[in-house]
Amino acid sequence: MKRIFVILALISVLFTGNIFSKDAVKPQKTTDVKIATDNLLRGVSSDNAGLRLSSAYFLGELKSEEALIPLMKMLRGDEKESGRIMAALSLFKLKSARAVYMLKREASFNSSERTREMCKKFYNAFLMDERAKKLKRNNITPIIAQSLR
Repeated sequence: MKRIFVILALISVLFTGNIFSKDAVKPQKTTDVKIATDNLLRGVSSDNAGLRLSSAYFLGELKSEEALIPLMKMLRGDEKESGRIMAALSLFKLKSARAVYMLKREASFNSSERTREMCKKFYNAFLMDERAKKLKRNNITPIIAQSLR
């Protein structure tokens, strides 16, 4: 029970940190991005669990398409739930078709119930975001707001 609260607190801290520092993670030059991505990709395959988690998180923040396959492997094969959940979060941030499909599949077939639930939540959040974008593009939001008055 204590472990669950610690992991939930970690995830909530990561989300709130993301709100307040929108562009704090973005390197300035493309060479910096390449170097950072290479180092983070090495970190994802590390034996150190903390390094794996933080590397996966920052690959999601950088929205690195090179990280897609390593994050998918991490989601399917990491020995700890926290690693699988962090990989799912980073895949959610990538928002590519393959990443979203992986989240959808893992929401049904992952061996861990908690990981399945988190993948389901990330997948549903992606769907809601896409629906909101579609409504905004079609300019339906003002019509809905006017009908509520």
